[in-house]
Amino acid sequence: MSCSRIWVTAAAVVAAISTLALMTLSNAQGFGMLVGLVAIVSVAFIYWQTRGVQPQCSAGEEHAPPTASAIASAIDKTLEGGDPDLSSFDPAVADAVERVADKLDWLAREIVDLSPSDEATSLVKEEVFNNVLWREFNRAQRYKASMSVVLVEINDYEKYSSGHGPDAAGRLVRHVASTILQMVRESDLAARYGEDRLAIIMPETGHDGADEFSQRLSRAIEETAVDGDGGAVKVSVTIGLASVPADDVATAPDLVEKAARALEQAKEPRSGGVTG
Repeated sequence: MSCSRIWVTAAAVVAAISTLALMTLSNAQGFGMLVGLVAIVSVAFIYWQTRGVQPQCSAGEEHAPPTASAIASAIDKTLEGGDPDLSSFDPAVADAVERVADKLDWLAREIVDLSPSDEATSLVKEEVFNNVLWREFNRAQRYKASMSVVLVEINDYEKYSSGHGPDAAGRLVRHVASTILQMVRESDLAARYGEDRLAIIMPETGHDGADEFSQRLSRAIEETAVDGDGGAVKVSVTIGLASVPADDVATAPDLVEKAARALEQAKEPRSGGVTG
C-alpha cells in the first residue's frame, strides 16, 4: 500500500472509533448518529479525493514520479553530451529517458547526413555539386555555351590543423567559404569539396571570366585574417580552373580533373597561385 493510502486508512479508523464513542456517550442518540454520519461521509470523501495523489514517501520506499520539465532537462543534458543524474527517477523511467535521448541523437545525425548543405561552411555538399555539375555540363554541351569549374585549396591546411587542432583549422575553412559566398553570383554554385578544398560551378562563364574571378577571390581571402591561437592568422589559397568549350574535355569529370591538374600546377613557384 502506498504511503498516502496508509495515512488515509489510519485517519478513517480513528474517525470511526471516535464516531462510535461519540454515539455511545451522547445522550442525544439522534445527534450522535448525525455527527457519526457526517464524519463517515467526510472520511469517505477525503479517501476518494486522495486516491490519485502520488505517494510522498521517505527515501528508499518509492520513487516520486519526475515532472515533465525534469525529464526534458535530463534528455537535453544527454543530447549535449552531459551525464544527467537519473538516480531520483524510477528505473523504468530512467531507462526510457536514455532510450529517447539515444533515438533523438540518431535522428539528429540522420538529418545532418540528409541535408544538402555542409554543416561547417553552409556550402553544398560534394554529392550535390556532382549532380549539378552534370546538369550544367550537359546544358553547356547542348547549347554550345561556356562553363567553368574553379577549385580552391587552402594552403598549409594540414600543417595548421596538426599544430592548432581541427577547431582552429575549421575556422580557416569557414573564412574561405564565407568569402566565396560573398563573391559568387546567384547562378553559381559553391561546394565543400574535401577537407581543405572548395569548388565552384560557374555557368555561362568562359576561361577569362573565371580567371578574373579567381584572382579577385585570392586577393580578398589574403587581405583578411582569421582569429587563431596566438593571434590573427593570414590565409592564402591556391586556385585551379577549367572551362568549356575545350577539345580535351568530353565529360563533366574531365572538367573537374582538368581543374585539379591546373591547381597542382598553380602550386609551383612563379605560378602566382592561380592557373587554368
